[in-house]
Amino acid sequence: MLVCFDVDGVLVDVSQSYHQALFDTVSSLLHPESSRVEPEVLLKLKCLLNLNNDWDAALAGISTAGLRSKGLNFRPMIFW
Repeated sequence: MLVCFDVDGVLVDVSQSYHQALFDTVSSLLHPESSRVEPEVLLKLKCLLNLNNDWDAALAGISTAGLRSKGLNFRPMIFW
């Protein structure tokens, strides 16, 4: 029996499943009628805020959706 763990994504590209898992997580924690976040917004937040941590990316997505449901347009500001 051979067991192989591909934890760095070299053998199998998991980038799309990672993004889908992030979207599913954020969507499952939001109230369906009051707020929604699109997958493209999550990817933009990850890139703009340089988020490489699942918890931080999910929190950013949930926060953005919450602000939008209140009528506020969240635009991340980048300083460097």
